[in-house]
Amino acid sequence: MGATLLVGCVASAAPTWAAPALAAADSAFLPFPVEASPLGPLRARAVVLQSPTLHRGSVGHLRLQLCNADSSALEGSLQVLATAAWQVEPARRLPFRLQAFGDCVEHELGFALPDDASPGPYDAVLRVEVGGSEVGTLRTRWNRPVQWIVIGPFAPPAPGALLPPEAGINLEKAVSGGSGEVRWQRVPLAAYDDAGAVELDVVYGAAAAPQCACAFTMFDLADGERLHWTSAGTERVVVDGRVLAAGKPVRLGPGRHTLLARSCSRRDSWQFGLTLLRDDGTWPRQLDNDLDRFLQGFASALSGGESNPPAHRHVVLQVQAAAAHEVQVLGSFNAWVPWPLERAERGRWKRDLVLPPGRYAYKLRIDGRMQADPSAPRREADGFGGQNSLLIVP
Repeated sequence: MGATLLVGCVASAAPTWAAPALAAADSAFLPFPVEASPLGPLRARAVVLQSPTLHRGSVGHLRLQLCNADSSALEGSLQVLATAAWQVEPARRLPFRLQAFGDCVEHELGFALPDDASPGPYDAVLRVEVGGSEVGTLRTRWNRPVQWIVIGPFAPPAPGALLPPEAGINLEKAVSGGSGEVRWQRVPLAAYDDAGAVELDVVYGAAAAPQCACAFTMFDLADGERLHWTSAGTERVVVDGRVLAAGKPVRLGPGRHTLLARSCSRRDSWQFGLTLLRDDGTWPRQLDNDLDRFLQGFASALSGGESNPPAHRHVVLQVQAAAAHEVQVLGSFNAWVPWPLERAERGRWKRDLVLPPGRYAYKLRIDGRMQADPSAPRREADGFGGQNSLLIVP
């Protein structure tokens, strides 16, 4: 039975940064050495050349040195075990020949995840063979974090009160913050720690007085999922416009969902993290968190039909409510923020939308009362004991 060499990473101090709204900063690229360990007749030394946080579009680099610790020549191979998730360069199998004691060979491998890979941890396993037999494995883990945009800082709200973004999200406008107007901005890569949590003191600086911020993300589920949410450093989490009860799982249908979290500084740190797990303790692997694409679609929806980007569709949402004084729509296409419908003829209300093809959950608010759209042909459970209407854009 072969030996196993575990590759770990040590935390580094995050660099300072400055980034415009919705623009990302580059991450640090630092070496993390690992002690040499025996693998049968070999001595192995591995160096992970960066933080284990692997962002969309980035490559994880692993340098491995194998040295002959035997008195005879050794011939073998280093092989990345088959996994569809990883893209490996320069090859999945690298042969080596070590002629004499003390001879060494060095390989550097690049690991990349597909852009559509779900957030969560990903293991990479390399098998070392000598003479056709396995002598050990090399294991390391990278983490794809959830993508966030944030807005703040704000003074802590009074008990029971809301921060401005919690009263109504508008990603396009500035709001009044603790030191003037503040806008939504992308969390820079340097603010994600090795586990994928966001260090808000890197974003906003060390807090001299208590302050809070809101973080927002969107994600698509390919299939319905019952999810358990574990959050650290958050005081309030809102999923699809509904406050999430602490420790209570929620079953979400397929399609787009939104999440808004509030985090406030503490005496020794200001960070927050979120974990989404299935009943079996694993991350959902059919979860799309491409925030760039989602935000583009959101901006198109905000245009109200003034522009029609490629592959987007013009949709007219119509509701029959002759006796209503006010009709609003809120759903996964607008971050569950109530948008007004215009009164039309014959008791109808309508709203023009420009949306990319997809499946969108929504509700109506008619004279302040939340309900499903009675004219919608499709509905699904909202995860909170009620129902959402479904808008299918082909």
